[in-house]
Amino acid sequence: LTADARKFMLERQLVDLLPPTWQQIWYQYLPAGEVNLRFSLDFDGQRWTPKLDAQCVDVSFSHHKFPYRLERASGNLAFADNKLALRLRAFGDGRPVDIDGQIEHPGPASTGVVTINTTELPVSSRLMDALPGKSQTVVRSLAPQGTINAQVRVSRQVATDKWHQQIAVDLNRIAIRYEKFAYPLKDVRGRLEGVDGQWTFRDLVGTNDTGYVTCSGQFVPSPGGGELTLRFDGTDVPLGEELRGALSPRLQDFWLRLKPRGSVNLTSQLRYASPAKTLDVTVHIEPCNDSVSLEPDFFPYQLAKLSGAIDYHNGLVELHRVGAEHGRTQVVTDGHCRVGPDGGWDLRLENFTVDRLLPERELLAALPPRLRKGIAELNFDGPLNLRGNWALSRGGRPEDPLLSQWDVEFSTLQGRLHAGIELKNLAGGVRLIGQFDGTKQQMRGWLDIDSAMYGDYQLTHIRGPMWLSDDQFLLGAWAEPSNPGTAPNRLTAQAYGGVIAADIRVTLGGTPQFNVVAEAERVDLARLITETTRNGTRLQGNVAANIELSGTAAGTHRLSGSGGIRLQNGDIYELPLLVSLLKILSVRPPDKKAFSSSEMNFRIRADHIYFDKINFYGDAISMLGKGEMDFDRNVHMKFHAMVGSDQMHIPILRPVLGLASQQLMQVYVEGPLDHPHTSREALPGVRRVLEEFQGEIEDPHGVAPLMRVGEGGLTPAATPRATGP
Repeated sequence: LTADARKFMLERQLVDLLPPTWQQIWYQYLPAGEVNLRFSLDFDGQRWTPKLDAQCVDVSFSHHKFPYRLERASGNLAFADNKLALRLRAFGDGRPVDIDGQIEHPGPASTGVVTINTTELPVSSRLMDALPGKSQTVVRSLAPQGTINAQVRVSRQVATDKWHQQIAVDLNRIAIRYEKFAYPLKDVRGRLEGVDGQWTFRDLVGTNDTGYVTCSGQFVPSPGGGELTLRFDGTDVPLGEELRGALSPRLQDFWLRLKPRGSVNLTSQLRYASPAKTLDVTVHIEPCNDSVSLEPDFFPYQLAKLSGAIDYHNGLVELHRVGAEHGRTQVVTDGHCRVGPDGGWDLRLENFTVDRLLPERELLAALPPRLRKGIAELNFDGPLNLRGNWALSRGGRPEDPLLSQWDVEFSTLQGRLHAGIELKNLAGGVRLIGQFDGTKQQMRGWLDIDSAMYGDYQLTHIRGPMWLSDDQFLLGAWAEPSNPGTAPNRLTAQAYGGVIAADIRVTLGGTPQFNVVAEAERVDLARLITETTRNGTRLQGNVAANIELSGTAAGTHRLSGSGGIRLQNGDIYELPLLVSLLKILSVRPPDKKAFSSSEMNFRIRADHIYFDKINFYGDAISMLGKGEMDFDRNVHMKFHAMVGSDQMHIPILRPVLGLASQQLMQVYVEGPLDHPHTSREALPGVRRVLEEFQGEIEDPHGVAPLMRVGEGGLTPAATPRATGP
């Protein structure tokens, strides 16, 4: 039996006329359209032998396992000897699709090979809807846009085996945006290879602005879904909004706080397990060409030229020798930062190093207000180096304060501190351990200063505890909590061969106020004079002193204090003051120990020092006096001399002898301390009597006195000129 049909329409009504095997094939492909048929059926008495030659004119069809409808198919299908050969060209989304195949025993037990090839096929919703469930999930997650070249090979060698699928997809500069890391890439090229549902991504290359990104990975199906693994390598990737948008919401918020700029080189690995719906992301970042800068909103201090490496893994950011610059200031640190589900974060900086940090306006403005206030009132000037650990944290709510903890060591060269007391040329450091809870800050530390200048006086090996809070700065014993049975550590220093111990309190807020209690022992006078005046004067002796001083940073007019100075084993006759005294007394020192000891008691009021006692003791003569001096070293003093050492007089006779010496002569010292002017007054008691007597003998009618009191005593006055008859 033979039959020919032209313009034969493939319609649903034909299915019931077909044998069961052919019906099954019909339902697998659901063909429709127009064909030309030549059909023959031979019977040899035992079996039927069909033959079919179908010329497709305009046919559409799809496979039940890949329901992507192909249209306008043309070509031939030939069936003979239980073999089906096909060669077709169809169109999908307007692009040609070529299909070739050889199928033996069509039906459930069929074997054979079918190949499908297409180029420039659009990645449309129809195409993605046709993909099997697991593959469709992978492709849709990439959100591809563009066209592909595809080669598909479906084969089965043994009827009891499953059909094997081999798919190769070449990307034609498409755009992708993976939903789990939505960083858009365009001009993506490369190949996707699928074997029985397992996909491999090879040599994918794409760009984003200046960024050049490569990608590789695979998708491995599993009974519950599958696992997708991708690796991205990016070069010169800009730190822009598109990269921020690829992060999780909590990291996006942290990104906004950091305000990064520039471009980076990065490596990223993503692993998504669909059964558990878990995403594992690892990112390695290295700044590109000194282009990266940060200016965190919680510390608005711009850090430029970032270097080092940053690793991110599931909410944990690790810093590896990350360095940055701000002007001449250089920062290097290790550390880590964890971002919580609520957007809160905890940043820990370890081995934190800052070189040439300047306490300038930009840095102070970046500090929290309360911490800024305490640091500013210390009024430090000069470069700082910093080493240690620093922690910053903040909750996820906008109203949550910034918290901070630190354990750092500061060091400086040529620094200056002016908080009521001015210390300059600071060289050394301090260790500070403290915290800031959002409302107040406090820190405890230990000074380790090698050298500092107070006025013209150098202090070395300055050691001792300190305490700094919002309202006070303490040094010495006041900085340590009281511990019964244990003496607190005082602030100590070495100066000119001696030792100084002090306790200092600076009250911050408004105009800083300070209190100082200090003692000095065994100070070498020779070194003190030589190193502070450099005038070559040969002075010797051991000095001990004590002082209590208070004041404010407003100026010297608020100074107030008292103290004393003691000299032992001295040789101070070359002191300008004593040289002047000895000269006016016409006393030539018998040896270099004209004055071997001295003592002074003084009070400080504003810019004047009032000496209640200034005594110089020698074996031959002693000078006892009092007076005052301003801070410009101008003196006004009064002395009287005593024969021998006043310290050795018998107590009963001492007041009498002292009073007698004052009545014999007094010496006045005026002018600069280094070049004083000295004058003397003999018999000051007699002079006062004569002055009183002179007033009494004045002529009540205006007649000039006959006698006048002068430096030489009682002398005749000038003879008055006659004015009357």
